[in-house]
Amino acid sequence: MLKVLITGSNGQLGRTLIQKKPGYVHIFEVNRKSLDLNNSNACKEVIRTFKPDWTINCGAFTNVENAEQNKDEAFKVNFEAPKAFAEEIKDQGGKLLQISTDFVFDGKFRNNPYPTEYPRSPNCIYGLSKAKGEEAVEKILCRINRAIILRTSWLISPFGKNFVLKMLDLHSKGNDINVVSDQIGVPTSTFSLAEVCWQIINFKNQSLLFKQNDNNVFHWSDNGV
Repeated sequence: MLKVLITGSNGQLGRTLIQKKPGYVHIFEVNRKSLDLNNSNACKEVIRTFKPDWTINCGAFTNVENAEQNKDEAFKVNFEAPKAFAEEIKDQGGKLLQISTDFVFDGKFRNNPYPTEYPRSPNCIYGLSKAKGEEAVEKILCRINRAIILRTSWLISPFGKNFVLKMLDLHSKGNDINVVSDQIGVPTSTFSLAEVCWQIINFKNQSLLFKQNDNNVFHWSDNGV
């Protein structure tokens, strides 16, 4: 059995990963009640305790607006936690799948998908904290081919808090719906993203992937805009 630790297991992606797990995988779940991502020592301890073959780090501070007022917490969760995971994984063994975001870019590369090698250019605290998390993982684990960074965009699912559920709720109440019209993104189902996560882990274990991608950085989103 492949031992996989999932952080943020109560979130949209965490819950979907658990639902879609392959039969050869044994999952260890941790969420905000059982693991404080603000605590780097606790992050290292959970790796020492479970000694997973893979860690999928879904846990994150994702509220973009609140991150502006809670900079310290955003950086602890999005930068210091993945750094701590990476440091302990390097010592204990295993690999890391770090879930990241299109917010590491500034949105000025218009009308085309971002290449994975495009320079990070965050223009908000959330994006900057996630970019710093990526940099730490790259420095510690990607250089020794023991981590993957997977960037995605605008997650949606049947549970949790997301744009689609909010719109459906407002529509059911008969309210006027006001949304911004100056942002462009690609909604991505957690179900397709979860499938990709498990495929990456499977292919990586079989050494069939990443021969053409020295940085071990990938992008995934669903079709459409």
